[in-house]
Amino acid sequence: RGRGPRRGGERRSIPLTAAEFQERRAELEAVLAAEEFFFPNREGIQLKVFVKPGTPAADGRPPKLMMLFAPLGQQNMLSYLPIIEHFGSEYTYLSWQYRGFFDSAVPKRSRRTSIRDHAEDARQVLAAALERGYIASEFCDVITAHSMGVQVCLEFVLLYPELTNGLVLMNGSFGSVFNQAFQPFGKLPFLGSMAESLVSWLSSSNPSFILKSLRALAQSGPLVTFLNFVGTHWGSRHWTTSLGATYRTDLITMYMGGITSKDTSSQNWFRGFQELHAHSVKHLLPEIENPTLCLSGRFDYLTPSFGMEEMARLMPNAEHKADWFSTHFSIVENPDFVLREVDRFLRVKRVPSRFKRLDSCHFVGKEEAELDQNDRDSAKPAPLRQRRASPPMATGEQSVAVQ
Repeated sequence: RGRGPRRGGERRSIPLTAAEFQERRAELEAVLAAEEFFFPNREGIQLKVFVKPGTPAADGRPPKLMMLFAPLGQQNMLSYLPIIEHFGSEYTYLSWQYRGFFDSAVPKRSRRTSIRDHAEDARQVLAAALERGYIASEFCDVITAHSMGVQVCLEFVLLYPELTNGLVLMNGSFGSVFNQAFQPFGKLPFLGSMAESLVSWLSSSNPSFILKSLRALAQSGPLVTFLNFVGTHWGSRHWTTSLGATYRTDLITMYMGGITSKDTSSQNWFRGFQELHAHSVKHLLPEIENPTLCLSGRFDYLTPSFGMEEMARLMPNAEHKADWFSTHFSIVENPDFVLREVDRFLRVKRVPSRFKRLDSCHFVGKEEAELDQNDRDSAKPAPLRQRRASPPMATGEQSVAVQ
C-alpha cells in the first residue's frame, strides 16, 4: 500500500488559500485513486459518483461490492480510507456526493434534500455504476455507513431490502437526532429543543459566514500545532502511514474547506441536521433483518452510544460494539477498534454468510433454517407412489401382521 504525499516541513498560510486548499485536496484524493463520473438522476439532478474498482477473484468471480454512505459534509471517500486499505481489492467501493453538496447539483426545491431523496439517489447510483460497467450487479454485499449515512442506509434498506446483505453502521442514529445530541450518557430535559432552536437560527443567519469563521478557527496556529503534535506522538498507524502525522489537520481542512466551498453547501449543511431530526425509522427497525454490525463511541456527543444500543436491540439480527476511546469519529480516532470489529464481522466469523435470505426482506440463521427444514421433512408422510412400490410381505409376515 503506497504512502500518500505528505506535507513535510513545507509551511503554508493559515488558513489555507483557495489555491492551496485545492492543491492539498488533489494530493489527498490521489491516495484513494478513485474514478469519478457524473450522471443525471430521475429528476435531472447531476450527481457525482466515486468508484474504486476491485480485482476479480482467482476463479473469475467479480469483486464484492461495498457501498459507502457518507456522513454529512463529506465530499469524497477519504474518511473510509482505513477500511478501503484494509480490505483492498477484495471489494469494489462505491460512493457519491449527496444532492445539494459540492459538485453535485442543487435541487430546485429545498424539500428535495430529505433523507428519503438521498436513499432514492443511492438506488440510481447503483444503476448508473452498473450501466457504465463498474459493477457486475446492483446487489451490495455490504453497506458501510457513518453518521448521516446511517439514516440514509436504514431508509435505503427499508425501500430496497433485496439490494443488500450485510450492514456496518458507525456512529449514527435511527432519526430525531436532536432528542439525543449533546447527551452522551443519558437524555437531559430541554437540551434537544435548545439544540434544534440553535441550528434553526444558525441556518437562517448567514451560514456561509459562520462556517468560514469556524474554518479559520479550526486552522488557527495553536490548534494546528496541537493536532500535529498529537498526530506525531499518538497518531493512528493507519492514518499516519497514508497521510502522515498531519492527518488530523488535513482531515479538518478537507471537511471545513468542503462545506465552505459553496454557499449552497453551507446552507444545506445546516439544513442537513434539520432533515436528520425530521427523519425517523425507529418504528420500522424490527423489519430490518439484515445481519448488522453497529459501532459507536462511548463519548459520542452527537449520536450517543445508547442510541446505537437501542438500534441494535430493535433490529433482529444486529449486534452492537462500543469503543471507550472515541467520540463521534471512531474511524479517525480509533481505527484499530473499527477495523478489528469489521474484520471479525465480515471475514473471521463471516456473519452475513451465516444468514439465509428467505425473501427480499427476511433473513434467518442458516442452522435454524436447516433444523426447520429437517423438522418439516420428518413430518411429511411417505409419498403414495413410494408406498405402493414397497415389496410384498412373505406369507408368514402377512399372518403375523393380520394377527
